[in-house]
Amino acid sequence: MCNVYSYMRISTSEERDLQKFTRQESALQRYAKENDIEYLLEFREDKSGKNFTERKQWQKLESIVQPGDMIIFKDICRFTREAEQGYVKYMELLNKGVELIFIDNQTVSTPYIKQLLNVAKAQNLVARISLESTIKLLLIVELDRAGKKNNSSKN
Repeated sequence: MCNVYSYMRISTSEERDLQKFTRQESALQRYAKENDIEYLLEFREDKSGKNFTERKQWQKLESIVQPGDMIIFKDICRFTREAEQGYVKYMELLNKGVELIFIDNQTVSTPYIKQLLNVAKAQNLVARISLESTIKLLLIVELDRAGKKNNSSKN
């Protein structure tokens, strides 16, 4: 039996009046109801998404998550705002067997990515490498877009 966790993040406590957890909470509750999910623990914090090391709630969640467990986010921006570190962390969790669900970004949720990787494994060398590169590019583009979205909203 896997455990299911939710994770919510807003950028900083100074922006609390502008950014609230309300939309994330609503989306996570709706997703749980539609998919008959009960969250074991809900994690939330007011921290930048630029790195994982300064996010105490993320570190706590990452320390308890086990293979087969699931972490649900409203969107990929709540996971990270940094493409390179985000890709490394995503792959660590994927390889550990943790499911990452991004309600608003299903094409980068791990079930879909694993499905694509399984298709790639069944291909010849050229097709396999091409598809694996396309999958990596998809993830990096989405992670990069999340970071750029944050930067453009500050201008």
